[in-house]
Parts: sequence; structure tokens; C-alpha cells
Amino acid sequence: LAPDRRQSSSAEEDDDASGTEDGPDDASASDQVWSAIVEIDRGFPFDFVWPGMKTGIFRALRAVSSTWPAMGWQSEADLEATLRRSVEAEGAGAIARGLDRSQAARIVEHLRGELPCTIRLDREGAAAAVAAAQAAPTQDDGPRRERLRRRLRELRERAVNDDMPLAGMGLLHHIERDLEDDERWHSRAAAMAHALDRLQTLGRGGPDLMDPFSRALSLASVGRRVTISVDRDQLLKSALGPLLSATPHDLCPGRLCMKYLGEEGEDGDGGGGVTRAFLTHAGTLLADPHLGLLLPALDGHCQLNPIPGFLSPNSTDVDGVWQQPDRWSRFLGRLLAMSVVHECPLGILLAPSLCRQLLDQQPIFEDLRYVPGLNDGATGWYNTLRVLLANRAPDLVQDDPTLLRLDTADLEKALVGLESA
Repeated sequence: LAPDRRQSSSAEEDDDASGTEDGPDDASASDQVWSAIVEIDRGFPFDFVWPGMKTGIFRALRAVSSTWPAMGWQSEADLEATLRRSVEAEGAGAIARGLDRSQAARIVEHLRGELPCTIRLDREGAAAAVAAAQAAPTQDDGPRRERLRRRLRELRERAVNDDMPLAGMGLLHHIERDLEDDERWHSRAAAMAHALDRLQTLGRGGPDLMDPFSRALSLASVGRRVTISVDRDQLLKSALGPLLSATPHDLCPGRLCMKYLGEEGEDGDGGGGVTRAFLTHAGTLLADPHLGLLLPALDGHCQLNPIPGFLSPNSTDVDGVWQQPDRWSRFLGRLLAMSVVHECPLGILLAPSLCRQLLDQQPIFEDLRYVPGLNDGATGWYNTLRVLLANRAPDLVQDDPTLLRLDTADLEKALVGLESA
């Protein structure tokens, strides 16, 4: 699901926005009293639609500035909380405020065709933007940033001497880019430091810690470009073979060039517009339960189908998920990795337990709430177990050292041959 996609209004189309409730306002285009307003259908839960639209919104905001105070907010959390309240009350809310009209128009233009967005004269929002800028943290993180720059330069010198795998070069490229972007720096500083720590272990006799996602981050600085043509009407099937046969290195930004059969558009040298459109379209198709790879879970999440393709309408298709589950599972993995390196979300909200496993983490108890059959309101197993854990009292039973302790193997051996109740 997604909010109604209507064409965004341009700055010139919203003449009524230049007046207040008391009549026309004499605000000029250079006054910083304008807001960019998005409309979101109140019929959709905010938590469901926000993850899918915030990437496009943040990209539009970065076209004007890369800092939250310049957009009228203390932080990302401030924007999200304020927008949530406005949408739930009115079905619309500001994503940037305290701007001049040209800045607001640039944001609207970036969201054209993606989200309904208009310009509005908003003196109340402008006052709130000033307050947010004054309340924004002013901690000087320059020394920490400079330390990471110095470490990055040292690692680059090592890479020139062929002391680092190609995967490390790709990560260095991403870290260098994020380090100079204020918004990404504030949200990813800890991750950058951790990545540099991992890269420093390479070439020192330590283990190769690079996982498939990290390897896919390597970028091609020289060499050929790989063109993959897909059929828009049979997108997944036409992309399945080419994406699986390509090397991970060929699917990275700067090397991959996607093209739709029968259409002239293709990725240019400086961007991946068609590739990003392909990934967005592919994500929509992957989330369809009829395909058989993913199943719907609680709160709009998706989980892996434990039996890929089972009961799919196309189960008789020799090239379908049911007939070739391993091939389609690898295809899903490739698309997930491509969405990471191309920085283009597929629009799929994966179940937390699956996300943890992708990050090589163990699922936790709270992830059970997304398992079908375990969370059925107040009567489900998940809520029952949660109540039991919340009220457990292990101190009521004293530990008796004389009792025999059985491990799992001994217990299973003792139960062999017994009838179930």
C-alpha cells in the first residue's frame, strides 16, 4: 500500500497558499515564512507509510540543505513526531518550514510525481523553525570527524599499495562520501568508526570479516559497464537469469546499467535512475504473496515463506518459485544487496527477525509477535508468554545441588519411545 500518488503542485499553482485566514498576506518570496507540505491519507497508519516515503522526502530536503535546523527541525525525530501529529489531525503536515519560497519550491519539485506536496505560507511554522534551530544541539564534533578523516587517509594509502581487498576500497568510498555529508555523519558516525575498525584488521593477519553485503559495496573505478535489459511486463522473470549470472561486482553503482526492452531510457554515466526505478518496481512484485517468496506478517511486515511457492497460483510454472525455490531465493538476496549498494529501498518492510539474521544477529523474544499464529490479540501465545516472563519469580524455587541435571541430549534420549499425551 502507498498513499494516493498525485502530481505535486508547483510553486505557481498554489496561489491560495499566499494568504492567511484573515486575508491576503504581503509576505515576499524572500521571507523565510514558507513551508513544504505533504498530504498523507489518514486512512493509512503513519507507521506503515512513513518508512516507504521518508527516503524520497529526505532526498528532497538534501537538495536544499543537509542539516535539520536549516529545514526547521531539531532532528529527524522532531520532524517525524511533528509530521505524525499533523497527519493524524489534518491529513497533511510540514516536512520543511522557515524557508524562502524558492527553497520550498525546490523541495516540491523534487517530490513531483512521487508525493502530493505544496507550498504554504506558514508563519507559525516559521516561528517553530526558529525555536528548533535555537534548541538544536551545538556540540562540536569536529575533532572526532577529523580523526576519522585521518584514519580514512591512512587506509587509502594502504589500499594504493594493494594491501587491501577490492571490497575494502568500496567501503572506503562510501565512508568518505558519508563523512562529508552532515546528515549522514550525524546518523552514521558510530557505524563509520566500526567499519574502519574492521578494515584495519585486513592485511594484518586477521580474519577476513567482509560479508556478501560488504563485498557488494565495492565500486568499479575503471573497466566496462554491464547492461542488463529487462521486460517491464515480465520484470522478475526477465531479470532473474541476468542478475544471477552477473558477478556481485558488476551489479554495483558505476558499473551496472539497467535498460527496459523497447524503451530508450537507460542509466547515464552519473546516475542510476532506471536502476532505481527497476528496484522499486521489483520490490512491489516481490512483496506480492502470490509470487510465493514472502508472506504478509503483522503491522505490514513481510516474512520469508518457509515453503517458497507453496499454494502459489503459478506453482505449475517450470520457471516459478515452487519449481526453483533455491534460484528465486538467491535472486531475492541479490535484489536486497542491490537495494543497499544503490541506496534504493525496495519498499518491503521485513520482519525484525529476518533483519537480525541478515545482520548476523540472533532473533529476540519480541520478534515472536510477528510469527503467524503466535500473536492473536490478548489470547495469543506471544502475549501469554510475555505475561509469564513479566511475572516470573525464580527465587521461589531454591536450587537443590542433590538433584540430577539433564542436558538436552539426555532429556531427548529419555523421551524416546514415550507416547504423547
